[in-house]
Amino acid sequence: IEEMKNHLQNECCLKPLECKFKEFGCDDILFEFNSQEHLQLKSSQHLNLLLNLIKKQKDEIGLLNKQIEHLLNEKQQWNEKEKEIKKSEIHFQQESLKYRADFEFLKNDFNQKEKQIQEQFIQLQIKDDEINTLKQDIELKDKQIIDKNKFK
Repeated sequence: IEEMKNHLQNECCLKPLECKFKEFGCDDILFEFNSQEHLQLKSSQHLNLLLNLIKKQKDEIGLLNKQIEHLLNEKQQWNEKEKEIKKSEIHFQQESLKYRADFEFLKNDFNQKEKQIQEQFIQLQIKDDEINTLKQDIELKDKQIIDKNKFK
């Protein structure tokens, strides 16, 4: 039994073999005694299998090249958009700084004018108080004159 097993695994010419071109599409089942004959008889078919595989891979490479070209174009468009966005961002930052400076200037100007108005208001109140005092003095003087004229 052991010898039979050894014979079937290693020496038997009826042991089934796969064709060397199986991975390319040849599904013929061979035996040790006819494998060389198969390779010679089917060489044209094997070459056609290889050529078909090469053509298929060439088509796939062409498709991949088109996809790569499309992706590179998209990348270039994204890069250009990114540059535009960065330019816009820089412009926005510059404008923002300008507006902040303008705002600070206007704020300071407003604060100064507000102080001036407050000071003028205080001076106006002082003048108003002086006018009221003068009016009272005039009224008092008028009353004194009237009283003086009454006694004459």
